[in-house]
Amino acid sequence: MTEKTTKQSLAVFEPLKAELATLEKENANLVFDYQTAKGESDARSHVFKLRRTKGKIAEIHKTAKAEALAHCQAVDSEKNLCLATVEKMIAVHMDPIDAKIKRRKDVEAAAAEKLRKEKEAEEERKRVDLAEREAKVKADEERLAKEEAEHQAKVEAEKKILKIRFVAREAEIAKAEAGRQTKVKVEEEQLAKIATDLRAKIAADIKRLAGERAAYDAKIAKAEAERQAKIAADAKIETERLAKIAEANEKIRQQEAAKIKAAADKLDADRVKFDAEKRAEADAKLRERRAAFLEVQRVKYQSEKKESERLAAIKAEEDEKKRLADEESKRVADEEHRYNVKVCIAKQLTEALGELFTAAQLIDFIEDDGDFVPQLKIIY
Repeated sequence: MTEKTTKQSLAVFEPLKAELATLEKENANLVFDYQTAKGESDARSHVFKLRRTKGKIAEIHKTAKAEALAHCQAVDSEKNLCLATVEKMIAVHMDPIDAKIKRRKDVEAAAAEKLRKEKEAEEERKRVDLAEREAKVKADEERLAKEEAEHQAKVEAEKKILKIRFVAREAEIAKAEAGRQTKVKVEEEQLAKIATDLRAKIAADIKRLAGERAAYDAKIAKAEAERQAKIAADAKIETERLAKIAEANEKIRQQEAAKIKAAADKLDADRVKFDAEKRAEADAKLRERRAAFLEVQRVKYQSEKKESERLAAIKAEEDEKKRLADEESKRVADEEHRYNVKVCIAKQLTEALGELFTAAQLIDFIEDDGDFVPQLKIIY
């Protein structure tokens, strides 16, 4: 192909060059506000118009190349030059748009990192709170165990003292047994009077002990009511705190959902202006972001649900421990009350009947609920 033919073949680009010169001049004079939706939309429309010019270039190139393969190198050179011109004009507008997209992604990443740190801080606070509660429960258990040991030691000491007194009294009875037979008749008359006085005194002591027991029971009931009120108040505070956390999480979720929906709506508006390949890519990214957001919300909901169930289990376990401790405290108090009643009656009987019965006999009579005196029976 001659130089003249080559020039003629390349002449097909002349009208296009004139059009490109016009577009280049127009492109240099255009200014868009890329920070607003309208400015970005106008910029994208202009870029789309420039991209359509690339199709014309490719078509002219194809035609020219088919007519003169020998002239292919020169045609390719012209094509590349034209494409470079178009790409340069496109870059003027796409670079700010790409920078804006990058800034938006950076903001979203920072928000996600902030949310993760806040969640970690909340989990750490819950862990510390639980550790403090467990330490308090352990301290209460140790205190109750110490009080129980001290009470048991006190009871054992009183039992030893009472046993010593009974043994001493029995020795005195054995010493006086030799002269007791001559006094039986007089002592029987005295015994009737003593039994009458003793019944009245024992009845008064039982009434007094019953009053003391009623006061003790009222004190225990008051303490239990106060403890239950404190548990209810703590439960209310914990419920309100969890509700506030759930409300805050819901607000954050709604805000994130609104942001994602706004971004999705904007992407949907922009998507109609893309070619098929770009539209498919944008749809895939949008689906991935939506799926990721839904997965985050699902994991977050499961975590909060497990935490609520764990706190409920801990509270139930604490309530059960306190219930068992209260029952044991009441049982010990009841045994102590019974023991005090028997000790009081034993003292009265020892003073009144010590010369007629041994200490062992008096204890047996007490354990038989006072059947040795038909009118006397211990009722707890």
